[in-house]
Amino acid sequence: MDQIQLRIETPAPHDFEAPIQTIINAAIQSTNPSPAKDAALTLDAVYLDYITSPNKDPESVLTLFWELINSFASQIPYESPAQEKLVNIVQSWRTLLRSRLSSTRNCGGTSPIFPPSFRKHGKTYAIWALSDVAEGVMIPVRGSPDLVSADPNDVDQLPFKAAAAGVWILYAGHALHGRDEAIGGTQGCPLWMLPKAERKKLRRKFRGTQGLCLDRWLLWKQQFAAIRDCGSVDTETRRIAKNVVETMDGVDGHS
Repeated sequence: MDQIQLRIETPAPHDFEAPIQTIINAAIQSTNPSPAKDAALTLDAVYLDYITSPNKDPESVLTLFWELINSFASQIPYESPAQEKLVNIVQSWRTLLRSRLSSTRNCGGTSPIFPPSFRKHGKTYAIWALSDVAEGVMIPVRGSPDLVSADPNDVDQLPFKAAAAGVWILYAGHALHGRDEAIGGTQGCPLWMLPKAERKKLRRKFRGTQGLCLDRWLLWKQQFAAIRDCGSVDTETRRIAKNVVETMDGVDGHS
């Protein structure tokens, strides 16, 4: 596996970020048969040490952690073994946090795993990524109304966008599926917008919920199928799209 060195991308990193970077960088390079468990235990020790210091807010630390993980995931190539290792580390640490919640029962019924701000913004990031690649584009037409295109070839930077959106489906598709939930800031791209005449008649802008809903999920799957079947798209992007459609079919089948 190629050496991957994860970077902290924020211009003024918090002092909690460097230890996380060090732990995860070491774990994704490790040949240890259980790097995820060992890394999760080390992360947990750092987390506990930090939040037990005076004037520390556990929710703020968790928000920082998940935002940093999202940044790290975006730096790892699609389907690299390191991506799977990162997912396993996160899952192992979530298990530790849930175990602590179960034993102490001192959190007032709220989850210490995903703070409210990240649960909201995490879904927003996913929808943005999927909208960019699977909701069409607007093509300017001189002297005529703009044209809505569903052609994958019209998507700017299609290979990059398909890979980024594909990661969300592969690792969080089950969390996105089956919801009918309004999420602000997720207006979407042309294929998700109603034509002007229908907007006026129906008094709404979108074909479904502004956020997550079954119709939007099906649109994403339809467009990834179009990418998969488009002969002028590069082989790797078509392979990624095929994996995405198969994953979405699997999620549909388990609903």
